[in-house]
Amino acid sequence: MLLSLSFALLQSYSIEDLGTLSSDPNDLVEAAALDDHGHAVATVLDTTSFPFRERAFFWDDGLRTEILPSSGWEARAEDLNADDLVVGGIDQGSLLSSRSFVWQAGVITEFQVGSLAFSSALGVNQDGWLAGRYQYATDPFTGLPIQDGYVRSPGGNDVLLAPLGSEGSEAVALNDFGVAVGWSTLYGVAGRIHAAVWTAPSPIPVDIDPNFGPRSYATDVDAWDRVVGGMADAQGNVQPFVWEAGAVTLLPTLGGAEGAVEAAADTGALVGWAEDSNGVRRACSWEGGVPVALDALIAPGSGWTLTTATDVNELGEIVGNGTLNGLPRAWKLTPVLAAPRISGLVPPAAGRTDRCFGLGFQPGATVHLVGSLQAGSTAVPGCAGLVVDLAAPTVLATPTADADGRLEVALTPPASLAGVTVHLQAVDLAACVASDPVTHALR
Repeated sequence: MLLSLSFALLQSYSIEDLGTLSSDPNDLVEAAALDDHGHAVATVLDTTSFPFRERAFFWDDGLRTEILPSSGWEARAEDLNADDLVVGGIDQGSLLSSRSFVWQAGVITEFQVGSLAFSSALGVNQDGWLAGRYQYATDPFTGLPIQDGYVRSPGGNDVLLAPLGSEGSEAVALNDFGVAVGWSTLYGVAGRIHAAVWTAPSPIPVDIDPNFGPRSYATDVDAWDRVVGGMADAQGNVQPFVWEAGAVTLLPTLGGAEGAVEAAADTGALVGWAEDSNGVRRACSWEGGVPVALDALIAPGSGWTLTTATDVNELGEIVGNGTLNGLPRAWKLTPVLAAPRISGLVPPAAGRTDRCFGLGFQPGATVHLVGSLQAGSTAVPGCAGLVVDLAAPTVLATPTADADGRLEVALTPPASLAGVTVHLQAVDLAACVASDPVTHALR
């Protein structure tokens, strides 16, 4: 069951430039991911050094911290979780040699998966499990690494994932319930790759492309095991897709031939890119299955062109890539809110410690997070005319919003609530303001 939010369709965003580590403003910079604190990771191709090198950085409200490898020449950031644990790959000075890494609070740990010289971490979930790729053989004709996917536990135990075909796969993302996604080659079909899903504890993939098309790939999976990515249609054009409960739904583009979903939030939010009727690639979201160009939702005349959205968090913030006044830049969009917003439980699981995040509160405000097992209408004492959309609400926590108006709460729903729908809302009693309500079932 997807988390359901009652807030209205977002009408506008503010936009921030994530910046660059290079002194050359023409150098390419790409945003990879952001977490529920609004922190992001990105990588810039720095051409001011020779040879050129990729430089990864962690972005926190305008402050860029470079992720420096302890070995090798360059680093690429791929993902991060709500503990600001960043993952990626470190080039050892050759296309044939790379190491996976995790980075947190300035400390980097590098590791190799498998017995050969190439691996890279590509995804991380909230519990610190990793997904990635590793080398298990070398192509006898090209000398390049032959790779398969892996999943790695926080304790460092690796599960090597099987491909659909004889060789070649990659795991790019995983959720908190043992589902990893990516792509794999096919048996006996040269040059074809299909979106694949691996479900713990089995390392055997499931092919989710029903058309046996030339190519498809999965990019993300949410807490409800909903998989997204790009899948070729009958004409060979890649289309945005959602795979849920064994069924594939192709989503529309902005009028052009191709598009893909790059990320999915547990709220149901989808972001990625799609071509318009002129064949121009534009960053977009899908609202109720309808594509919306994101550059139409920022202030006109900003100088920004948004080409790809790469990630969306549970509060509706988005990162991606494009140009600013013609120069390549990575960006972050923050929704302009009429009321504060909370995320719901991340992940939405009973019997474990989850977190709830908030955005848009008064800095320093004491906030009451309330919950109920029933929707309803309850007046808020001391706030004339203010109601919460819950029946007989219980105060679950009283966090304080930080200087940016954000909050985080840890909650542990009992295991007996598995499968039960919960209702959450947050109230600032001093300002007599309530967040939009959130409703979802617990796994």
